Formats: sequence, structure tokens, C-alpha cells
Amino acid sequence: MTAIEEETNEETPWHLSGNNAPVFDEITVTELDVKGSVPPELNGRYFRNGANPQTGTSPHWFVGDGMIHGIELNAGKANWYRNRYVRTPMYANPNTDRMELYLDMEKGGFD
Repeated sequence: MTAIEEETNEETPWHLSGNNAPVFDEITVTELDVKGSVPPELNGRYFRNGANPQTGTSPHWFVGDGMIHGIELNAGKANWYRNRYVRTPMYANPNTDRMELYLDMEKGGFD
């Protein structure tokens, strides 16, 4: 992985800048370089999820499309890293109002 460098200003919220900035591309990387070493006994997959607004804007650090990040470790090596957006109605329709997507007028409630 490489670090993303971007200019930030006082108007950019902390949750949308630097290491917390949204990641726009879904990628799969194999044959990862490791700085230091991975204990050979540490085998398995590590996954994390969090908000990652595909539009690049969000009023709060919990609000945004979900993204899952994962890495596989085995025998002292990092075999792969992957990230994928969670496919939700908001992901499929990023410029649509949330209420319009989730409010079911026929049933009178939220979907």
C-alpha cells in the first residue's frame, strides 16, 4: 500500500483528511512488502470496516458508505490486501436523498 498525500486546509474536517481521507478505489494487492516482520505464528485474516464516503464528503465520521478492508497473514507473510465498498442503496445511488431511499411511503415507514 502507498500513503495518499493530499493538501488539507482548515475547512477540511479531520475525518476527511490525511490518513482518514476516503479511499475511492477498490483494489486487490498481492505479494505485499512488510516493514519489520510478521510473527510466523500469526495466521489468518484481519478485517475492519468503517465509513468511507464515495462522494468524498460527509458531515460526521460515522456517516458514509461502508468499506471493508482485509489482509491475509500466513507463515510470516502478508499474502494480500483487499478493500471493497459495502453494496447498499446509498452506494448504488450516491446523489439521492437518504429519506427518499429508505422511506417507504406506501407502508408508512422505513425500509
